[in-house]
Amino acid sequence: MQDPDADTPETALRLNDQAPTLQAQGDLAAARTFFEKALRIYETALGSDHPDVATALANLAGIIQAQGDLAAARPLFERALSLYEATLGPDHPWTATSLNNLASVLQDQGDLGGARPLYERALAIREKALGPDDPATATCCSNLAHLLQEQGDLTGALPLYARCLIIRDAALGTDNAWTKVSAQAMAAALDAFGRSDDAEALRQHFGVR
Repeated sequence: MQDPDADTPETALRLNDQAPTLQAQGDLAAARTFFEKALRIYETALGSDHPDVATALANLAGIIQAQGDLAAARPLFERALSLYEATLGPDHPWTATSLNNLASVLQDQGDLGGARPLYERALAIREKALGPDDPATATCCSNLAHLLQEQGDLTGALPLYARCLIIRDAALGTDNAWTKVSAQAMAAALDAFGRSDDAEALRQHFGVR
């Protein structure tokens, strides 16, 4: 009978499954410990160039980013991206997710110019791999729109906010939480653009404030 605490990929998978619960409970330190152990196990058991190692790196980087240590999170996300590109290919949906992750750290660090091409590439990958109307594609539209707005490019941001809202409304429904988040973001952008009447009409239609 296998030792449930043995350093096997199954143990690492269990740690990866348990860590998000700890994170949701606010225990980021414990979640980080679980992710760190899972990464060590995967690297030892599978080798440093396995896709599961990339996932473990991304998980660990995500919790470190949540702790506010962007400088430590960034190289982990960079390594995860390199692994996904090497093992799954540059156009794989998981590569797109990794691009989004790294872009978010760069954005949080204030490197908007560095984040933008990563978000743009992630969007192009998901459009090709998943289709233009997939909710995951909508997420990329939202990410890029927020960045463009932060750069002061409302003209570029508004169509992306609108596209994200249209996709989520069609795929998830008007009452879905993510659709409402998109409606709020679109309305805020309309307000910033000086289109307050359109913003208020949108809020009324989707039942948001």
